[in-house]
Amino acid sequence: MPLTLQVSKTSVTKQFEGCWLIGLKLVGLDGTTEVINQGFSVAYYKGQSGTENIATIQAEMQGYIDNYKAEQQILSSPVLAAAISQIQTNLKG
Repeated sequence: MPLTLQVSKTSVTKQFEGCWLIGLKLVGLDGTTEVINQGFSVAYYKGQSGTENIATIQAEMQGYIDNYKAEQQILSSPVLAAAISQIQTNLKG
């Protein structure tokens, strides 16, 4: 199932004259379960168009999403399940 994603603004903090740090939050839901809740930030300089910043932050967020999906594939793989089963079977209590 694809994730439902929501991006929201969290803060704007002046770093120095002409520069602000913009905080964003990425939330991802798998059905009704929140599986991603991650903050991101990007510097904005007075006079910038913002296009480069948008591309940068979008790439960072997409990378985070892609990593989460890759982790879930491994976690739910039959190979990992078989390995855990073998370990459990061979443990002596």
